[in-house]
Amino acid sequence: MQSQPGILAPCSASAHYLTLKFTSVHARSALMDLLADQEIDNRIVVGLGPRLATKVPGLRPFPVLPEPHATGESQGDAWLYLRGADPGETLLAAQAWLSRLPPNVVILENLAALQYGSGRELSG
Repeated sequence: MQSQPGILAPCSASAHYLTLKFTSVHARSALMDLLADQEIDNRIVVGLGPRLATKVPGLRPFPVLPEPHATGESQGDAWLYLRGADPGETLLAAQAWLSRLPPNVVILENLAALQYGSGRELSG
């Protein structure tokens, strides 16, 4: 299993978050193929929700924690954190991802974010 260097990297100047959900078994398979073909570097972080995590050997969903604790689990089937130096770069990366999505994959969230002032990330 390949690690994701973007997880522990400092906040980027710009970012784009995509939360995706599949609506058919075929879409799940096509989305998994698309994610498997993705080169993982510090410009992207991929998160898998419980319906996809259980399909990858060695991964398991977060355990359910009693309230009021947050689980950190994505509400979608896949979550992408696209990192970059400027808003144009991350917007183009998001558009490229969205253009490659298989049919029956729904976009739950498409959120732009930016770094402000002393480095705080603003995401909405």
